[in-house]
Amino acid sequence: MKFKATQIDAVIDKESENDDDGMALLRQLSGQQPAIAAYLAQENFNLLTVEEHDYLIFLFSIIHSLYNSRFPEMPQVTQNIIEKCEESNWELMNAATAKKFHSRLDAFFDNFEEEDLLAFVEDAITDDDNDLVSHEGREPMFVALKTVIDVYELAVKNK
Repeated sequence: MKFKATQIDAVIDKESENDDDGMALLRQLSGQQPAIAAYLAQENFNLLTVEEHDYLIFLFSIIHSLYNSRFPEMPQVTQNIIEKCEESNWELMNAATAKKFHSRLDAFFDNFEEEDLLAFVEDAITDDDNDLVSHEGREPMFVALKTVIDVYELAVKNK
C-alpha cells in the first residue's frame, strides 16, 4: 500500500496546524485503538523528556492520520501484536553493530514496504536542526513509531 512522500507532507502540514494536545489525541484514540493509546501512554516513555514525548505523539498523529484516512474502518490491534512487533524491532535495533544512528537503521529498511513513511520517521527524529530529540531519545522513539507502523500494516493486511 505505500504512502507517497507528497501524502505524508500533506498530513504533516495538516497536523502542524492542529492545536490539539497529544493527550487529547490519546484520549480520542483510546476509543478507536485502545491498545495503541495504552502503548503510547506507558511508563517506558517516561524516559523521554516531556518535549520528546509530545513530539512522539505528534509524529504518531501523522502516522495515524495517514492510515485512518485510507482505512477508516481499521480493525483494532491487540496488545499482544504490539508487544511482538516492539520486541522484534528492539531485537533488530540491538543487533545493529554500526556506531552511527542512521547506519543502525539500515536493517529496518530492508524489504520494508512503507519506506517513505519510515524515512519520514528517521528524518523527523534525527534532523540536525531539531533539538527536540536527544541522542538517548532517538532509539525508543524510532522503535515506538516503527512498531505503530508495523501494527497498522498487520491490521490492514489481516482485515
